[in-house]
Amino acid sequence: MLFGTADMAVGRVLQVAVSDIVVGFGNGIYASTAPVRQRETFKGSWRGKLVVTEFPLNISGFVLSMAYPLSSLLALHIRQRAEGS
Repeated sequence: MLFGTADMAVGRVLQVAVSDIVVGFGNGIYASTAPVRQRETFKGSWRGKLVVTEFPLNISGFVLSMAYPLSSLLALHIRQRAEGS
């Protein structure tokens, strides 16, 4: 049982580490190309409004993607506490 627990813990840590790297690269690529796309496709009067709305949405999506793996760990912890183990 101890080996299985250690195996699951290592798997979770690796999964979170890899997802942080993948999401970080994706977020960096998106954040660097979105202003260029906006400059080329929208009128000047819209650009400021789009930048103001885009970056908070980008940041909230990044936070959600980072918190999602932690929510499954929290649900597992709550379930284990409810079962009394």
